[in-house]
Amino acid sequence: MIFKHVIGGVIMDEETLKLFAFIKVAPFRLKVLKTLENESKTPTQISKDVGTRVFYVSTILKDLKDKGLAECINEDKRKFRFYQLTDKGYELLEYLK
Repeated sequence: MIFKHVIGGVIMDEETLKLFAFIKVAPFRLKVLKTLENESKTPTQISKDVGTRVFYVSTILKDLKDKGLAECINEDKRKFRFYQLTDKGYELLEYLK
Protein backbone atom coordinates (compact mmCIF):
# COMPACT_ATOMS: atom_id res chain seq x y z
CA MET A 1 0.00 0.00 0.00
CA ILE A 2 1.35 3.43 -0.94
CA PHE A 3 0.69 6.20 1.52
CA LYS A 4 0.63 9.86 0.57
CA HIS A 5 1.23 12.63 3.07
CA VAL A 6 0.45 16.32 2.78
CA ILE A 7 2.93 18.78 4.30
CA GLY A 8 2.43 22.47 3.66
CA GLY A 9 0.05 21.72 0.81
CA VAL A 10 2.55 19.40 -0.92
CA ILE A 11 1.80 15.70 -1.39
CA MET A 12 4.73 13.42 -0.52
CA ASP A 13 5.20 9.68 -0.70
CA GLU A 14 6.50 7.74 2.30
CA GLU A 15 10.16 7.83 1.19
CA THR A 16 10.11 11.58 0.55
CA LEU A 17 8.44 12.19 3.91
CA LYS A 18 11.20 10.23 5.67
CA LEU A 19 13.89 12.22 3.85
CA PHE A 20 12.05 15.46 4.66
CA ALA A 21 12.07 14.55 8.36
CA PHE A 22 15.73 13.46 8.17
CA ILE A 23 16.69 16.94 6.95
CA LYS A 24 14.32 18.94 9.18
CA VAL A 25 15.53 17.29 12.40
CA ALA A 26 19.11 18.60 11.88
CA PRO A 27 19.32 22.24 10.71
CA PHE A 28 22.90 21.92 9.44
CA ARG A 29 21.80 19.20 7.00
CA LEU A 30 19.45 21.72 5.42
CA LYS A 31 22.20 24.35 5.36
CA VAL A 32 24.54 21.93 3.58
CA LEU A 33 21.83 21.06 1.02
CA LYS A 34 21.19 24.74 0.37
CA THR A 35 24.87 25.60 -0.06
CA LEU A 36 25.17 22.86 -2.71
CA GLU A 37 22.13 24.10 -4.63
CA ASN A 38 24.01 26.23 -7.16
CA GLU A 39 27.49 24.75 -7.34
CA SER A 40 29.72 21.85 -6.35
CA LYS A 41 31.88 22.50 -3.28
CA THR A 42 34.52 20.94 -1.06
CA PRO A 43 33.82 20.18 2.60
CA THR A 44 36.06 23.14 3.55
CA GLN A 45 34.05 25.53 1.39
CA ILE A 46 30.79 24.15 2.79
CA SER A 47 32.02 24.49 6.38
CA LYS A 48 32.80 28.17 5.79
CA ASP A 49 29.39 28.73 4.18
CA VAL A 50 27.38 27.08 6.95
CA GLY A 51 29.57 28.08 9.91
CA THR A 52 30.60 24.75 11.37
CA ARG A 53 33.65 22.49 11.47
CA VAL A 54 34.85 20.47 8.49
CA PHE A 55 34.59 17.23 10.49
CA TYR A 56 30.87 17.84 11.08
CA VAL A 57 30.32 18.76 7.42
CA SER A 58 32.05 15.53 6.37
CA THR A 59 29.71 13.55 8.62
CA ILE A 60 26.70 15.34 7.13
CA LEU A 61 27.95 14.71 3.59
CA LYS A 62 28.34 11.01 4.35
CA ASP A 63 24.75 10.91 5.65
CA LEU A 64 23.49 12.78 2.57
CA LYS A 65 25.39 10.39 0.29
CA ASP A 66 23.96 7.38 2.12
CA LYS A 67 20.44 8.76 1.57
CA GLY A 68 21.14 9.45 -2.12
CA LEU A 69 20.83 13.22 -1.76
CA ALA A 70 24.44 14.20 -2.55
CA GLU A 71 27.39 12.67 -4.36
CA CYS A 72 31.12 13.15 -4.59
CA ILE A 73 32.07 13.92 -8.18
CA ASN A 74 35.75 13.01 -7.79
CA GLU A 75 35.73 10.15 -5.28
CA ASP A 76 39.16 8.95 -6.44
CA LYS A 77 40.86 12.08 -5.01
CA ARG A 78 42.14 12.19 -1.44
CA LYS A 79 41.97 15.97 -1.19
CA PHE A 80 39.74 18.59 -2.73
CA ARG A 81 36.78 16.28 -3.16
CA PHE A 82 33.82 18.11 -4.63
CA TYR A 83 30.23 17.34 -3.71
CA GLN A 84 27.02 18.13 -5.50
CA LEU A 85 23.34 17.39 -5.07
CA THR A 86 21.75 14.47 -6.86
CA ASP A 87 18.43 14.80 -8.65
CA LYS A 88 16.83 13.41 -5.51
CA GLY A 89 18.62 16.10 -3.46
CA TYR A 90 17.34 18.88 -5.73
CA GLU A 91 13.82 17.45 -5.57
CA LEU A 92 13.86 17.34 -1.78
CA LEU A 93 15.27 20.86 -1.58
CA GLU A 94 12.26 22.07 -3.55
CA TYR A 95 9.96 20.56 -0.91
CA LEU A 96 11.94 22.32 1.82
CA LYS A 97 11.60 25.83 0.33
